[in-house]
Amino acid sequence: MLEVENSHYELIEHDLHEANIPIADNSLDAITAIFVIHEMTQPIQFLKSIHRCLKPGGRGLIVDWVRAPLETYLANQASEDIFYNANSHERLSNLFTHFMEHNRYSRDDVAWMLQQIGFRVLENVPLQEGRFGRWVVEKK
Repeated sequence: MLEVENSHYELIEHDLHEANIPIADNSLDAITAIFVIHEMTQPIQFLKSIHRCLKPGGRGLIVDWVRAPLETYLANQASEDIFYNANSHERLSNLFTHFMEHNRYSRDDVAWMLQQIGFRVLENVPLQEGRFGRWVVEKK
């Protein structure tokens, strides 16, 4: 999902479902995780790895899908009226499959996990009518 063309960066390929991101403990000043958490059935190991890699006082920016009402989600994903138009089974299945994926955790669920891991949550903000969340965290 990321292509790096600048030699100033080191690209580390790692499956984020696996524990222990190959980055040294307490080595990063900042980290971002954009649209990662909703892909995971359990994000705790990933969040613990972020915590481990950050220096004390280091900060993280996390932005992701959060639980939203079905009506709000569908209004933003389907331009057509799904109840009255002739939609294929495939189209409806796709909408509902993505709804389940994009609605795994509430903003407060994510904030709670971050706090339990040891982060100080500096910001827990709804975005886009509550469909997304933004968290700014700091390693204590």
